[in-house]
Amino acid sequence: MKKADNFNPGQWLVENKLTNQSQLNEMPKIMDPTRKVDLSSIEIDGVDRNDYPDFVDAYITYAEYEDGTPLTDKELEKFENESYGIAQEIALERF
Repeated sequence: MKKADNFNPGQWLVENKLTNQSQLNEMPKIMDPTRKVDLSSIEIDGVDRNDYPDFVDAYITYAEYEDGTPLTDKELEKFENESYGIAQEIALERF
């Protein structure tokens, strides 16, 4: 039996879009097909440090499109619902 010496599990997860970051990178334009959300503009709230590393109460309070236009409350809700776990992922990165 031949051993797979060059197998990289991290690369495999990204290539198969099984990590949050790879899903974000491939995320379709959610609200407007001509605009994407600027991930660096996302602000979150509800972070309880005692809930590390899950941050289940974290939620998005603000985000902008890449052109600087803020998302409406409806767009924020849709974005968060369609980008499952993004608030928790950002909380984990920032806190």
